[in-house]
Amino acid sequence: MKERKMLKKLVNVLLLFVLVFAVVAPTASGQGITKEDRFNLIQAKAKAPLTTTPPMNYKQKIVKKSIDDNELNGNINVQNAQADVLILEHIKPWSEDSTSIALTDLGISHETKRMDEVGAINLSQYKLIIIANDQDQLFYNTYGQNKVLFDNYVSTGGTLLFGIADQGWNFGTLQATLPGNVETFMLYEGNNTIADNNHPIVTGELSDGIPLISSDLSALYASHRSIVENTLPAGSNVILRAASDNSPTLVEYSLGKGTVIASGLTWEIFYNKNWGYEFSNKAYDDLLLYAYGGGAPASEIVFFLPGLLGSELYTVDEHIGTTPGLEHPLMNHRVWAPTPNDGYFAKHMVDHLAMNADGSEIDKLIAGDPLLAYYGQMMQQIQAQGYVVVPFGYDWRLDNAVNAEKLSAMIETIRNQYGIDKVNIVAHSMGGLIAAKYLSNGNADKVNKMVTIGTPYLGSPKTAYVFGTGRILGGLAGEVISENIAGVINNMPSAYQNLPSPQWFDLLGESYLNVEWDHNWFTENTYKNLETYSATKNLLNEWLNGSMVNNAETFHNSLDLLNNVVAQDNTYFIIGNNKPTIGKVSVEMDETNVGWELDNIKDIDLVSGDGTVPLFSATIGNNTPADRTYYVAEEHDGLTNNQDVIMQVLNILKGDSNDLAGNIDRLPQETKMIKLKVESPVELHVLDAFGKHMGPNGYYVEEKIKNGSYYLLGENNHKKVAFLNNGTYQVVLKGTGTGTMDFTMQVVDENDAVQKTIRFNDVNITPTTIIKAQIVNETIVMLLADWNGDDVVDETIYPSLLLNQVQSDDETAPELDVIVDGTKGNNDWYVSDVTVDMVATDAETGVSKIEYIINEGGLTNLFNQKLSFNHDGIYEILGKAWDNNQNFNEKYIELKIDKTKPTIALSTMNRVYAYGEELSIEYVTNDNLSGVATVTAELDGKLFASGETIKLNKQGFIKLKITTVDNAGNINFVSRHILVTDKPYLFRR
Repeated sequence: MKERKMLKKLVNVLLLFVLVFAVVAPTASGQGITKEDRFNLIQAKAKAPLTTTPPMNYKQKIVKKSIDDNELNGNINVQNAQADVLILEHIKPWSEDSTSIALTDLGISHETKRMDEVGAINLSQYKLIIIANDQDQLFYNTYGQNKVLFDNYVSTGGTLLFGIADQGWNFGTLQATLPGNVETFMLYEGNNTIADNNHPIVTGELSDGIPLISSDLSALYASHRSIVENTLPAGSNVILRAASDNSPTLVEYSLGKGTVIASGLTWEIFYNKNWGYEFSNKAYDDLLLYAYGGGAPASEIVFFLPGLLGSELYTVDEHIGTTPGLEHPLMNHRVWAPTPNDGYFAKHMVDHLAMNADGSEIDKLIAGDPLLAYYGQMMQQIQAQGYVVVPFGYDWRLDNAVNAEKLSAMIETIRNQYGIDKVNIVAHSMGGLIAAKYLSNGNADKVNKMVTIGTPYLGSPKTAYVFGTGRILGGLAGEVISENIAGVINNMPSAYQNLPSPQWFDLLGESYLNVEWDHNWFTENTYKNLETYSATKNLLNEWLNGSMVNNAETFHNSLDLLNNVVAQDNTYFIIGNNKPTIGKVSVEMDETNVGWELDNIKDIDLVSGDGTVPLFSATIGNNTPADRTYYVAEEHDGLTNNQDVIMQVLNILKGDSNDLAGNIDRLPQETKMIKLKVESPVELHVLDAFGKHMGPNGYYVEEKIKNGSYYLLGENNHKKVAFLNNGTYQVVLKGTGTGTMDFTMQVVDENDAVQKTIRFNDVNITPTTIIKAQIVNETIVMLLADWNGDDVVDETIYPSLLLNQVQSDDETAPELDVIVDGTKGNNDWYVSDVTVDMVATDAETGVSKIEYIINEGGLTNLFNQKLSFNHDGIYEILGKAWDNNQNFNEKYIELKIDKTKPTIALSTMNRVYAYGEELSIEYVTNDNLSGVATVTAELDGKLFASGETIKLNKQGFIKLKITTVDNAGNINFVSRHILVTDKPYLFRR
């Protein structure tokens, strides 16, 4: 095409001044380059090294928006559209067919229709709509009457190239606003200036690489109309400006999910003319290529997959319905992601995410695009390098296997549309699991390159923390919605697929869960480090949705990562590191009448990672190939906005995978890490050397320290944990109530082993207490306590203990024996005063303390004393021995003491009875504690029962004896002698 431009000549004319209303003679046509030549040129340019970096706020058009289920089912038949591009015009602008000629040479299918036909056209079929310059008044009036159609087209993902240069040969005037109510004004301008030197339209990088320069933008009427800048949406990009008043003449702005490019320049009249006005000859094809999609060759399609939480989600309101022509429902049906403007209403938005126990939807949701705050910059810069970016927004609640099928359907749609064999995939976080599933389904031959960024291939222990707390986001928003997240996450299949997989145990051989089985009162609790997947699965089945656990196991087993991902030579792995990451979670489970339920998250331990995904998981158990693995010191959520990561993705896509961008490394950065843990009624605050704060800030936790993270644990969040990289920090502990505090600092080395532990035990706390400490050289020397908050140090507190690496690694609970001393009766009852002695030993770190609880009372320190019991009763005693690394053991005994004899109540009897008289003796025995075991009643050696009638047929003295024994072995009896005579009157008075 450039060749054609150069061959066009006007013989014997050195310079032709063109007036807007003059008649221009037709010119000879030269030979243009072929479509194939054009794509070869574009491809070469697309693969050239990146020479310029767009500014951070640069908003490049994303060509292909997400395709929803309707599109995949054929309701929006993209591939069957008659053309990719629609030109709307009534009359050829300045009698030139320049747009059609240029599109033909570029190999872009197009068709032309009238503006007054627009009401009958399905605009959504077109990838790009071009509104021509210089039209008649009917054209502009009809546009104004149908403006809502163009607003809807753009809002749902379309691209509109709007030529606003009016008042030309066809005398029409544009009176309506542009989509999004952007205003314009008439301005005949002879000179334009360049506002964005890095824009592809200016650089020429999409075609021949010849850039625009300021002198190219001079003509008698280079532009006819300008844009009112303060009516442009935030984030708009001004590319060219009028020289006289600096008003925008070529702009790009987003509207909803799509893009408007508005131009007041007179492109058509100067195109393919050697009149000395070079802006059109140089850049009109670049403008069209850019609007169409950057001119990427068909083999350079990039599917972009966001991670968990990374796509917009909308509800479908059956009563309100959806806006006609819109791909997604009205914006007030957005349920994800929450924004600061949502406030407390965000809690109710999250409730729409709830699912049934089988993983089916309760509310029908539709997925929108990836969240631009996290992914916009990467997608824009990939697009700016000439790739067609296809954002794969998806419902991230669903089974990743389901979303992999949807991805497959979309890829087939695009492959058929573009007539290509392979696509590229760039995926962040859980999106990488979807991509891995796509490969494992037999689609590896359809992928050119696959780049995953921070993908939890083997799962993330942090997911267990989220299941237990609902804290899936940081900041105020995360705090507001945490309770609601905890209520809906249990039935989300994808969440379970983010838990560590069976392959975690196969490749690592270590646990990620510790559990305390808390039985009913005064039953010894069970403590387990769950070292196998089977044991872990048993816990998860008790805690969570068992069917989801099984489904996640099936999903991970189907991936066969080593064969389907690692073994492929076109898979690349970008991994965040240098941020402490949850590597192990300790939970407490409570026994209920129907089974077990989670009581609280007791503790967390750290390993190396990106704050969400441990290195071990992202590297598939250290199995990703060294020449295709890249490390960057970045946190999980920041990876896709990291400029070095973006550049490395581009290097990989361009075939320069061995070129390392900026701070990208072949090996992970190794650094020591710090864990702080406090248990008591205090607030934990941390300040770094630059004054950055981490800790409570009103209603939420602030995390401004780089690579730091803060967690709330335990019942009523009484435990606070901070993870930090090694450095210098100030710690401030502010009392919020009355009690005692245990404060622990651990230093974790580069191999994730605890190097040392410093602990301050049983520090008294009141609401006015303020305690400060300095972390310097991996240690805390002392705590400075201000008891009354007057900013004066009242006491210096030194560590209670210091453990070395071996001691810090001690996970063995102390031995605990309970010795009972007393006289034992029957049935485990004691019949005397009793003493109880609790004896604990610990070979690794020593015994810290022994505590006990009696009959659901408070926890009391034994202080090496024996417990004495001098009163009858049943005593439930729970002993608890702690070692100096906070491992503990429990022993339960039931102590039963009954020193009291049972009682016997006997009916009133005479001393003398007549011979032959009938006697009835009633007696009652009782024991209020252990209970009556046996009763024996004898009269003259013969047994009888209470109330039994006995005939006295023997004269003389006879003996009555009643004996009773309680269950403890205590014995009581009563004895009487009675006289039986035939002359009883002699003895009665």
